Amino acid sequence: MDFLFAARHCYPGVSKKPQEDVTVVFVDTPATEDSNPYIELLEKLADGGVRAVVFDIVFDSKVWSNPSVLQRLSRAVSNATEHANMKIVFGAEGYQKPDQNAERPPAEGIQNIVKQFSQDTRIGVVNLEIHTADKVVRRHSSDNGFQDDPLVIAVAKLLKQEVYDYTNWVNYYGPAGTLTKIEARTILAERDELRLALEDKVVFVGEHAEPDLHKTPFTRIGYPESSGVEIHATAYSNLVKANWITDFPIPEGWQIVFLGAFFGLFFTWLTPRLAFRLAICGFLLVGLMSFLLFKHANLVSPWLLLGATQVLTAFVSFIPVKNAFISYRGEDGTCHAALIKEKLERIGIEVFIDLKGDQSGKARDALIPEVRRRRNLVLIVTHGVIDKSGPDDFIGKEVKAARNVVPVYLPGVRAYFLAELKNGKQLHQSLEKALKEQIWLEFHIDQADACTASLARKLRRGVREFAAL
Repeated sequence: MDFLFAARHCYPGVSKKPQEDVTVVFVDTPATEDSNPYIELLEKLADGGVRAVVFDIVFDSKVWSNPSVLQRLSRAVSNATEHANMKIVFGAEGYQKPDQNAERPPAEGIQNIVKQFSQDTRIGVVNLEIHTADKVVRRHSSDNGFQDDPLVIAVAKLLKQEVYDYTNWVNYYGPAGTLTKIEARTILAERDELRLALEDKVVFVGEHAEPDLHKTPFTRIGYPESSGVEIHATAYSNLVKANWITDFPIPEGWQIVFLGAFFGLFFTWLTPRLAFRLAICGFLLVGLMSFLLFKHANLVSPWLLLGATQVLTAFVSFIPVKNAFISYRGEDGTCHAALIKEKLERIGIEVFIDLKGDQSGKARDALIPEVRRRRNLVLIVTHGVIDKSGPDDFIGKEVKAARNVVPVYLPGVRAYFLAELKNGKQLHQSLEKALKEQIWLEFHIDQADACTASLARKLRRGVREFAAL
């Protein structure tokens, strides 16, 4: 999925736009050292008509326990909430205890301020859902298992926006820096045009520094890490716009996988090279369709699984199938067929052959199911095969029923066969194709071992000399 973000970002006009009412403000002064920039920022934002301020910071240092600091902060909160109708969320950090989840809340004085202005302020947990294996933030959940709501849910509830239970993929609109961002010192510099630009916006305030830098899908393709405040602002935008990346519904997903397996099994009836080429084309086509679903519908489909299913099942064409049906005609054919059978079985290839020689119609028709059960039809081509193989001959039926035909010529028959075709000899269409167009093998009694070894290599590696019509 990470590469789908990269692909979407690479094409101009394709990347999704973030919520325009969301802005990120970076403060370069650590909250553990100085409270003035944060309180001043809160006052300036209230004067600018901001809808809500979300502090992606935990104010729990000694600085925030100072009575004068808390008194000033209380006045700022009172002015912001009562006169500017602004909502405020303060951050808390969750952590794991051996037996339960716990929180590191802001300073006690700030907790009291939240209680005093409970209609307009809240505490939200700043933790992000970090993937254990590669440390990438991909998901966001409405339920974090802590006492307080996640930061995103806390501000949504304060603003009376629709909140629902979810665990979704974060829809990143781009790499770090995509969202509108402003340095706090710029706002504090009394620049009116910037304060006007923040009017009626939700402002996420945080630090762009370690340890609050996190990997995103864009980090894997060379972009820098994103700050936690940017990720929270992105998740809030996803919530407001309802444009999370969502998983393909499970029932439909399995249907797609089974469809891929069906097409993959269909490939096994084709020649291996053609099957593999079609599987690769199908894989690319499914990848394109999945990208379009990701781009237009924010859906993650099981396209890799589907494509892999097609390719893997297509590889069945390459799996050696050690079985064959030997077809022959005439006394010469009987002798060679028996010899080939003996030598193939000696090297581990299962062979079916009718050595009884019953040439009646019913007896021959009864052999057709045996042809279908085996991957290869080894056709011993004698003069008699060519002489008797008209459009309705049984040899033509065998070839038509076979999955793969490997013709084996007796010495001199190849030239006779070509001469007969030149003279206008009419053969069954599929038989003519099998005999005329394929790489042929000539079988000599005095070179039986070498000829059989060559034939065995063809059968074992599953390379088809001819796919029946």
